[in-house]
Amino acid sequence: MGVIKGIFLVLFSIVLFVSLFSLIFFGILSSSLTYSNVETQAISIIHNFIDEGMNVTSLVTQNYPFIQEYCKNYSNYVFNAQGYTFDIPCSISLQGQEAIIEEGIRDLIHQVYYKDYGCQFLDCFNKSEIPVFLISEQSANFFSTLFYCSIGISFILILLCFFLIKKKSNFFILLGIFLIILSLPFIKIASLINLLSTKITIQFLTIFFSESSYISILSLLIGIISLVFGLVFGIGFSVFGWFSKFKKEIPAQKSKKSKSK
Repeated sequence: MGVIKGIFLVLFSIVLFVSLFSLIFFGILSSSLTYSNVETQAISIIHNFIDEGMNVTSLVTQNYPFIQEYCKNYSNYVFNAQGYTFDIPCSISLQGQEAIIEEGIRDLIHQVYYKDYGCQFLDCFNKSEIPVFLISEQSANFFSTLFYCSIGISFILILLCFFLIKKKSNFFILLGIFLIILSLPFIKIASLINLLSTKITIQFLTIFFSESSYISILSLLIGIISLVFGLVFGIGFSVFGWFSKFKKEIPAQKSKKSKSK
C-alpha cells in the first residue's frame, strides 16, 4: 500500500508542477492583456509600426494644412490607412501633428482590442497573416479562462498531494520549491525579450509579459513563505518529538534505579 501511495504521490507531484507552471503562465498572460496594460505597452511599439508599415506619419504631415482648415468647420477629422479608420477629434487635431498620431494610435489600439474577430481563439490563427487578435479582449478572456481552470486543477492536486504525503511539513517544502523554481524564469522575461531583438514583431511579445515581474515575484514570495513554513513546521515537530521521547526516558530511568536499590 505504501508503494502504491508513493507512486501516486510522484505522479501527482509531476502533474502539480506542470499545473503550477500553467497557473503562473496564464496568470501573466491574462493580467498583461487587460486594456489598460495593452494600451500602455503598445503605444511606443505601434508608433514604430505605423511609421514603417502604415506610413501614417507622412500621411498626416502631407495633409496637416488641410486638416487645420477642415477642423475650423467640423468637430472630427476621419481618415483611412491600411484598412483602419481613424477618427480624431478636431480639438486634438489642432494641437499638432504628433497629437494626431498619438490619438490615432490610441484609436487603433481600441479598434484592435475590442474588435469582433468572428472566430474561436485557435481558429483565428488561420484567418489572418498578422495575428493582431492576440492583443484583444477575446485573447484576454481566453487566457483568463485557462488561468481559472489552472487554479481549480492545482487546488485539487495540492489536496491530493497533501493527503498522500506522510510528513505534512514536506508537502509545504515541496510546494515552496516548485513555486520558487517556476517563478524565477518569468521575473525578467520582458527585459530579456527587449535585449534579444529590436524587431517590432519581437517587441510585441513584451505586451504579453508586461505583468510578468509582478506575478513572478508574488509567486516567489508565496513559495518562500511555504518553504519556510514547512521547514519551521518540520523542525518544530522534530524538537517536540525529541522532548516527548526525552520525557518518557527520564521516568523509565528512575524506575530502573529504584528497582536496582
